[in-house]
Formats: sequence, structure tokens, C-alpha cells
Amino acid sequence: MDGRIEKGTVMTIPNDPAFKPRLRPLEAFELPDEEEMNIGLRDRGGLSTVMLSVSGPVLNLLAMMDGETSVASIRRKFADTFGQEVPEEALHSLLTHLDEAHFLESPSFDRYYQQLQEEY
Repeated sequence: MDGRIEKGTVMTIPNDPAFKPRLRPLEAFELPDEEEMNIGLRDRGGLSTVMLSVSGPVLNLLAMMDGETSVASIRRKFADTFGQEVPEEALHSLLTHLDEAHFLESPSFDRYYQQLQEEY
């Protein structure tokens, strides 16, 4: 067991500072916006049909989601680099959104991929 809590058929990301999130291969591209720079993210392989829009600072958080860096280390490195704390709840919410979009390597992505294979 990896510490995730199952609710029905949806897995939730553990609210655990030791959790080490790993992003799946994503494509990042600039989204036109006159007021601020936003980055679009989508699944490079096209398995997930979701596209997310994130800010530059969030992109820096995502760059640390390599499966080897814990949530606590991500928060600490971000604060050390940018001088701004990332609230634990905000990072947990981001991880949950990423998991729901099937952008994280996780049991919920594995189930989603299995379902895609069965439907094919």
C-alpha cells in the first residue's frame, strides 16, 4: 500500500509530507494572455484528454515532481528559491488536480489506463 486513501473508485493523494509525486510525460506550451503568462499542460501521449492552465510559479513546482523529491522538500526548495512559502493545503490541492487529470503516475492513472485498454 502506498498511503493513498481509496474513496469509491477514486484515489486521493495522501496529505503526507514524505509523499514523492511523479509527473507523467507532459507537454507545456505558452497560452496567450495579455495580463499574465500562463502555461498550458497536456498529456504528451494523448492518453488524458484534459488540458490544465498553470502559472509560472506552479510550473516551477511541477518541475520538482520527479518521484524522488518529497512534498516537504518541494515546499522547502520552492521557498528557498523564490522566498515564498507554498501552503501545504495548496500543494495538496494541486496534486489532487493533477491526479484527477491523470497527469501523475499513480494507482488512479493505472486504473484509467487499464480502462482505456479494455475499451479499445
